[in-house]
This record gives sequence, C-alpha cells and structure tokens, in this order.
Amino acid sequence: MDAPGSRRRAKDELYDALASVAKALGSGRRAEIVDLLAQGERSVEEVASEIEQSVANTSHHLRTLATSGLLRSRRDGQRVIYRLASDRVAELWAAMRDVATAHVADVGELAEEHPLTLPFAPIVRQEGPPPSGASGPSRARRAPGC
Repeated sequence: MDAPGSRRRAKDELYDALASVAKALGSGRRAEIVDLLAQGERSVEEVASEIEQSVANTSHHLRTLATSGLLRSRRDGQRVIYRLASDRVAELWAAMRDVATAHVADVGELAEEHPLTLPFAPIVRQEGPPPSGASGPSRARRAPGC
C-alpha cells in the first residue's frame, strides 16, 4: 500500500497541474488573448496589434498560454499562428465569462462602459474538421456579426 506521503505528493502534483490552467488565465492580458482567439486563429503580430501590445510581450503571453495547454500553434512561412487548443478551451472561457458576469459586480458594468473591448458574444460551433491536436467534431467560433 502507498505511504500517506506519496499519496499527498501525487495529490499536490495533480492540483498544481490543474491550477496551472487557472494561473495562465490569471492575467487580464492573457484572458483578452483567449477571448480574441475564441473568434478564430491569428498570427502573433495580429494578436499584438489587436491587444495593443508589443510583439515581444504578446509572444510571452502566447507561450504561457500554450505551455498551459490552452493554445496550439502552427507555422505559416515566417509567421506563427495561434488558436485555442480545443472546443473545451472555448467552453471554459465562456463559462468563466458567464460566472464573472453573474458573480462579480463590476464585470457587466465595465463591459458596458468600455465599448472598445471585445464584446461578450456567444461562442457557437461550426461544422468542419477540428484543428490538428484538438478533440471533438467541430470548431468553436463566435456568432456572425460579433
């Protein structure tokens, strides 16, 4: 039988691994990037432009999100293109937004006061092949017109 200490270490490792996803989303800038990529894949330069950050800072945030398993990337010539790792990441992001809107008093007000930020649009599914490395039969996308 396992010693209590080894079970505790295994449990700590498990919860630390789970917390790494929350930690990756623990930055407002990285949350904005996930929200942006929920609309579709983008190059590092496109993400940097849309979030008004340098390419270097944006690359750092994208690597953090990718290391946590939330993003996938591919090369297109000299460019690196990022996308959400799977539909489950889009679902996680939608759930986080819903919880924050319902339970954090200022979130709804802030979203209304700052119309330059991305709208909280519903994420819908489109039929088609999943991105490589993703599970599930469809891709997550924003509703048209959002």
